[in-house]
Amino acid sequence: MYHGKANVSIAATINDATLANQIKDDVNKEIQQVKDKIEDYPLYPVIMVGVTYRF
Repeated sequence: MYHGKANVSIAATINDATLANQIKDDVNKEIQQVKDKIEDYPLYPVIMVGVTYRF
């Protein structure tokens, strides 16, 4: 199954202003790492299992 281009979102709430920039940079790096990993797999397998029973 083709799933298209990767879409990743991560949200963080930071109350400490001294850490805000560091956390923001870390979150952006993590988003990019996940996107890079997902880009390598434009197709993925889909398995469906069904059971039918009749009297």
